[in-house]
Amino acid sequence: MAKSNIVKKPDASRIIRHLNHNASPIQAKGVSFLQDAINYLKKNAEYYHLYKDEIKKMSFPLEGKYTNEKSSFRFETRKKIMGSVTMVFVQTYFGLPVWESAISVYFDKKKKRILSSISSAYDNIEVLPITKKLLNAKIEGSDIHKLFKTGRKKKDIKIQSTRLLIYKFEANNRTILPITSKKKTGSDLLTGAEFVLPLNAVPNSIREGNFYIVKEIIFEYPLPSGQILLWRAFIEPGTATILYLRAFADNAWVFERDPITKGTGFAPSETNLSALDNIRDLVVLGNLDPPAFGVQSLTGTFVTVQDFEFPSIPPPVTSAGYPYDFDYNPRTNEFAAVNAYYHCNNFFQMVLDMGFGMAYFGGTVFPIRCDHRGMGNIPGTNNGNTINAQCLGTFSGSLGLPGIDTVSFALADLSNTSNPLGIAIDQRMVLHELAGHGILYCHVGGATLGFSHSAGDSFAVILNDSGTLAPDRFDTFPFINLNSSVNPKRRHDRSPAANWGWSGSLATGGYNSEQILSTTLFRLYRSIGGDSTDINSQKFAARFSVYLILKAIGLLTPSSNPSTALEFEIAMENADATDWISQNPLETHAGGAYMKVIRWAF
Repeated sequence: MAKSNIVKKPDASRIIRHLNHNASPIQAKGVSFLQDAINYLKKNAEYYHLYKDEIKKMSFPLEGKYTNEKSSFRFETRKKIMGSVTMVFVQTYFGLPVWESAISVYFDKKKKRILSSISSAYDNIEVLPITKKLLNAKIEGSDIHKLFKTGRKKKDIKIQSTRLLIYKFEANNRTILPITSKKKTGSDLLTGAEFVLPLNAVPNSIREGNFYIVKEIIFEYPLPSGQILLWRAFIEPGTATILYLRAFADNAWVFERDPITKGTGFAPSETNLSALDNIRDLVVLGNLDPPAFGVQSLTGTFVTVQDFEFPSIPPPVTSAGYPYDFDYNPRTNEFAAVNAYYHCNNFFQMVLDMGFGMAYFGGTVFPIRCDHRGMGNIPGTNNGNTINAQCLGTFSGSLGLPGIDTVSFALADLSNTSNPLGIAIDQRMVLHELAGHGILYCHVGGATLGFSHSAGDSFAVILNDSGTLAPDRFDTFPFINLNSSVNPKRRHDRSPAANWGWSGSLATGGYNSEQILSTTLFRLYRSIGGDSTDINSQKFAARFSVYLILKAIGLLTPSSNPSTALEFEIAMENADATDWISQNPLETHAGGAYMKVIRWAF
């Protein structure tokens, strides 16, 4: 291969992590994607510091069985999506997969061309062996129970799956700590505390930065309120210590949708019921199941609105006969339920309309459950009287893939909880949860990107900008923000000059990096038509930008969850490289048009 065809991008340690060929793709031999990917990596072994012993068994599938073999690579998966193919080779040690360590090669399926490759593999890795007794020791729910300081009953824990893998211990990444948020009442509320389990101290024998054989345990462990949550833990067998713990969940204090985008100026505390009635839109609820015995419920192909969280407020049904109108004032739980169905269903339908198949949603079992008036089971939410929403993940042992489990919504306003305004009325909130966190479960196996909280804010602002009448175009959540004292407000016009760049001091991951990402992707949208005075150009730019983000995330795997913005940028280039074949022929678009714009936006 000619070196002039390679764009080398070293990371901070000067190890090459990306080879980007989108400007001049490499023609593959066409034998098979597997063999072409292996041949490509052999030719470029020097860039990724790959040794002969590491790549000689790349064609072998990952088995996850303990062997005496040192650092190596195994074929993990072939992922096809919208004209692109991703070949993923996971790094192994002792035959066990190394957590989030892999090399991925991206192809244009139709033209059989290599677009790029990305490595998250470790250059130098050493792992101490453990005894067969510890390897084979079975872990029960009661064993996990001993690792937490909760005082809970042993029967609460139900193990869904286990496997062995290699994990690099990082103390700061062991668990997620609760965040103190200042509410307008002046009191401090710990947000995210419900997703934290108190862990025993790490023994002195566990050293920072060392690699350990661990047992990954996927288990059910409910909150004190009884809400079932799914958890992932890495347990080091020798010391029976949890080195890593995460819930398949995200509890986000985000603020979305929105009479403000409609230009009405109404705040969430608006009490004029007639005025709120007048700004409603008459819509069709798509994909609903037919009425049963003359009763129409909010259950359909993708979503079923149910009451599964406190407070106990069932969703409405109607039996008034065709056209089965769901007609409620906005300051009611019933109106929140109709909105929850409408916005959640529309997101799933949008993804399918763009040409992605149902396989895009991984281990999701449809219809997903949605509680329009929930979250009362979570401590600190005042029985659900809180401004919040959440999307939980699931792990199906039978399907072998993570997926979306449930989504639940609380309130948009706390000034009048007797006549509540549900946060599900805000499309931006729904997009942050389902498009932000929901699809990440399906592709990277968790709620967040490796370098950012999610891309949820990006979906929300791009899809709500076309024709907006909001006074501040760059206020990410203009409606909910009116009643919020949380500062700084989330925005998507952050300036690198104020340290909001990818190498700036505010690029700390979490919500900060999400604001940088939404600023970045909003720049992309604006540059391809979002700043046009023509509404149709704006709408197409929004749809195409969202398509690229969806596809970029769809190209990811748990092993290739990007740890840097650069890795995600290359995923966006790879998404753009092939043709978009939408269900709407007017949206079909040739690939490769926006590579330079994507790079510029980042």
